[in-house]
Amino acid sequence: MANRICITGIGVVSPIGIGKEEFLSSLKGGKSGIQEIETFDTGFSRSKKAGIVSSFNPKDFIAPGKIRRLDRASQFAIAASKLALADAGFSVTRENASRVGIVIGSGFCGLSSSEEFHRGQVLKGFLDLNPMLFPNTVPNAAASNASIELGIQGVNCTLVQSFCTAEAAMIFACDQLRRGRADFILTG
Repeated sequence: MANRICITGIGVVSPIGIGKEEFLSSLKGGKSGIQEIETFDTGFSRSKKAGIVSSFNPKDFIAPGKIRRLDRASQFAIAASKLALADAGFSVTRENASRVGIVIGSGFCGLSSSEEFHRGQVLKGFLDLNPMLFPNTVPNAAASNASIELGIQGVNCTLVQSFCTAEAAMIFACDQLRRGRADFILTG
């Protein structure tokens, strides 16, 4: 058995492009994805700008009836996973689903879902909470929702770290492949 691991597909959801072609074109053209934050009050922070993914349409990747129950981080994970699978020319099937995994690094969970859930908890109490919000408040929501959407039944892990979560996820994914726990892993 060879101990070599390679990247076979790339899926990108970023402030400068959706998909690797648009992303690479934006990089080459020097496009910046940094812009003024307009979606919430920034009065509490010195930072007024962020990398905002503004051209993303979840309907391009997810059935409209499913979008409502997914936070934005999960929508991004599903889209990036579908793009990476398409780029690799790989499909998750009933025959290979248990040998396909997903390992995602996350510095935070779905922050807007967490804020809405906890705001409701404080202002309204437990009996008046929207039960659809809670599953999106946990750090592993993106990996879990992507695995459900894609039918992945193998390794499923979320690493939570600051600054280097994607790198840690890739290293862990490589370790899982070397140990023979999966044949194909979506990671980032």
